[in-house]
Amino acid sequence: MKKQNANRNDPEMDDREYLIGMARQRASSILGFYRQFATKNPVMLLELPEDKIYAYPYQEFKNSLSERSQKILEEEYQEALAHKLIVVFVKDNQRRKMISFSIDEE
Repeated sequence: MKKQNANRNDPEMDDREYLIGMARQRASSILGFYRQFATKNPVMLLELPEDKIYAYPYQEFKNSLSERSQKILEEEYQEALAHKLIVVFVKDNQRRKMISFSIDEE
């Protein structure tokens, strides 16, 4: 992931861009933490503004989501496994926003 400057006060930056930018800034930390648990294929979570990274077992993380979000995660996770990708969630507790995307294990 390429680093990107994300300005939390920029009103023109949409939430998704902002959250992806925050994940990009922490890409090496997210990947390093993922590698400690890679054999278990965890779902990664970057929690803001606390700036904490978590590696969750798939089922545990799925159970914490709404029914709609569970279906989205299910599809994304299966696709990620098939293509050796990592599912990353970024949750901003101040903005009350959460997004997910998949990244290459490299």
